[in-house]
Amino acid sequence: MAMSSSAVVVVVFSGMSMLCFFVAFAVQDWGESKVGPQTGGKTDATVGTYVTDYLLGLECFAMAVAAPGTGFAKGSIAVAYTVGGISWIAGGVLHHIFPTPSQMHVLMWIVALIFGGWSSLLRAYALIVTAQASGKCTCCDLKVLNIVVGAIAIIFAVTVPISVLNEAFPVADWMLLAMKKMVMDLAFIITGFATCEIPWSFACLATMVFFVGLNVFKFAPFIYSTTFNDNSLFHSGVMLFLAMTCGLFNSLAQASKGLLEVATGVE
Repeated sequence: MAMSSSAVVVVVFSGMSMLCFFVAFAVQDWGESKVGPQTGGKTDATVGTYVTDYLLGLECFAMAVAAPGTGFAKGSIAVAYTVGGISWIAGGVLHHIFPTPSQMHVLMWIVALIFGGWSSLLRAYALIVTAQASGKCTCCDLKVLNIVVGAIAIIFAVTVPISVLNEAFPVADWMLLAMKKMVMDLAFIITGFATCEIPWSFACLATMVFFVGLNVFKFAPFIYSTTFNDNSLFHSGVMLFLAMTCGLFNSLAQASKGLLEVATGVE
């Protein structure tokens, strides 16, 4: 049986994530005992960071093109990953071309933050829509869901620039994004478990814990690397997580296809 295009994307970018981890460990100077300055953060200009940013953007765009399912469910998946791709490409441009503080640096940072927050929100929304199309979820009214998602998106889009431009804002801009993405990714995973897609939901949960761990526990010598640092390592973990989310979408879409075939009498 031939693999669907979305399944191919899952395999390709799971492999790409593994390759990035291999490169990360291969280029480290494991014998270096001297502790240097940390190379992560907004002004991170290391090759590994912007290359993995671009790869994540490519992964999201590939997932958008190969979005499984039909109709509105397929469209919602494509939009969610397209928005994510814009976020990662903006991050790549920031770290690659505008790593030092400037107006373009700030603009790219705001774009990356807003679209990054929107992507996790839209991914959870798309999963609920896909679950409804598959007959595995009747938990909420779509009109109400649209209003809630729209309100959250607007509030986030307004709050992020204020946080970036106003140092007196009580929550750091990156922390605002991290908290929102964490909540939305957990909502995504809980929805997956609720639809009984246990293997893929568990894979999403495991890879989420993995990349969050990489981001929280910054390991030496990666934090001092001028080629492939802790940001790059974190990006590689996110790449694997996104591949698992695509696998979950693909599995649910196949269930939706089977339901449609039963309803129409297709063998």
